Amino acid sequence: QHFASDLPMQLMEKMLIGTLHPTDQDKIDEYMEKLTEKRDPYDDEPIRSPLLKVHGDTPMNAEVPSDLLGSEYITPVDTFYIRHHHPVPLLSEEDVEGFRLDVDLTLLSKETTTSTNKDNEKDGNQKHLAKLSLAQIKSLPKVEVTTTLQCSG
Repeated sequence: QHFASDLPMQLMEKMLIGTLHPTDQDKIDEYMEKLTEKRDPYDDEPIRSPLLKVHGDTPMNAEVPSDLLGSEYITPVDTFYIRHHHPVPLLSEEDVEGFRLDVDLTLLSKETTTSTNKDNEKDGNQKHLAKLSLAQIKSLPKVEVTTTLQCSG
């Protein structure tokens, strides 16, 4: 149903906030292969609320029961819908400490800088790349936004 028309992609294109680099997908695929060689990758899934209506647990696909949908203005976190495509990753302390989120700030910059890092080139222009650790991300100001999310696929 998602591929019957390119309209959804046209509408969502202006909402794009990032693109997964192909090497990142390769790393995920390699990680999953290694993980499945050792044990079931779904063995470490977190415990879910028993109130959820589960449609599948490998990967997790669950929804809020309809009788709970209107019971509160904001859906509690433990009964919020879940739609995963992979197992929840089990990270070591080393994984967490070594994590870096690359944020491309090119669109926020009014100047072009020169860099010798070929990985930061995009269509001949230089990127302004911020590499943030998890600790740095957690130290950023918190913002709460009340919004509506829908999984209609």
